[in-house]
Amino acid sequence: MEVKIILFMKTLIFLNILVIFMGCSWSNKGYEFNNKGLFIEIADTTKPVNLPNGSYYKLIYINEFQYKIEWGNRQIKNISKDTFDISGSGPLYLLESSNDFIILQQGCGMNCKYSVVLPLSSKVEEQTYIFTLALDTKDNLIAYLPEDQKNFIVVKNYLTGKVMEIEEDDLCPAASSGDCIDTCYFDKSCLIIKWQGSKWQSTQPDTKERKIKINI
Repeated sequence: MEVKIILFMKTLIFLNILVIFMGCSWSNKGYEFNNKGLFIEIADTTKPVNLPNGSYYKLIYINEFQYKIEWGNRQIKNISKDTFDISGSGPLYLLESSNDFIILQQGCGMNCKYSVVLPLSSKVEEQTYIFTLALDTKDNLIAYLPEDQKNFIVVKNYLTGKVMEIEEDDLCPAASSGDCIDTCYFDKSCLIIKWQGSKWQSTQPDTKERKIKINI
């Protein structure tokens, strides 16, 4: 009996040390879900992520749950204006990079993607898009849901700042227009949108489709 008690106490001490260690090391590590749905540790996110074109980015942790982003290259160094939160899927991860931009992204819920565009220019602030629908990094285009919901979808050229607003009234009776969208993607110089229209019912789809020429 005494042996069992001693083993039990040792186990409790080990678990307490493990919890303390994980709590202290969280700010130096990144975590994400792998393709099997397991929450795993990834590379030390306080170290710079060096990219092939000579640029880099790294996360600067303010506390266990929030961080800013530093990014740049041999000529410039920027620090994000915004503070970002660790989500259930972990911190922002690298989506793509070019000579002009670094693009980070993370999941923010069911069919929701949060994107941050980091311009490789001196003293230029990051661009954040909470509800990203599609990206065309070749032509520097992003399609997203506007927070004010005044338009169905907004397409922006994040290099030039030009914006194209897409309106649509034939939408399903959902709280958010984004809930009506089935598919949205760029195909060459067009945006393809498939969504459910106003006649949608739980037992009867009302599928709509538009192919919109993007000229920004």
